[in-house]
Amino acid sequence: MANAEHQPTFLVGDVTNLEMLAGPFDAGLDVGCFHCLDQIGQAKYVAEAYRLLGPGATLLLWALDNSPSELSISSDDIARVFEQGFLLKTATFSRRRLIASHWYWLVRDSGV
Repeated sequence: MANAEHQPTFLVGDVTNLEMLAGPFDAGLDVGCFHCLDQIGQAKYVAEAYRLLGPGATLLLWALDNSPSELSISSDDIARVFEQGFLLKTATFSRRRLIASHWYWLVRDSGV
């Protein structure tokens, strides 16, 4: 049973502008946002993830291999887009229904 101190708060926002949040957080989870963004949106997403996640925090990201944004989404692409501030630890193939995708485990750098 959760007490009032630990009640979740659900917010709706834009993953490229999460100014209503202040970190640092220990972890982030994205199931289907990143792969819908264009290059500008992806850069803003990474900046927000970096701002909100503390040093050593984990970002677990699920993305389609063939994105609706028509940008390439591969392990190399994820490593490149997140290279300023994050290390790609693993990329694991996944198949959701008939759609090829990957889970990406990224770790935020120390910020030094």
